[in-house]
Amino acid sequence: MTTRKLLDGTSVTELEESVTLKVYTKCPEKWMLIDTETGEVYTGYTTEGKHDWKKTQDSVNWKPDA
Repeated sequence: MTTRKLLDGTSVTELEESVTLKVYTKCPEKWMLIDTETGEVYTGYTTEGKHDWKKTQDSVNWKPDA
């Protein structure tokens, strides 16, 4: 079993295969995705009928509420 260390020091299990996580929404731009391992920030967007995530920050100093 492989684990990854997050920015807050906790460890999480890495799966053997990739999975897809979906968000169902009528307003993609209100959503933000933060990679708690790297600190990268992505925001939902819509352009020309395409809906996806775009990277908006390379890093954020992320820590969960204590």
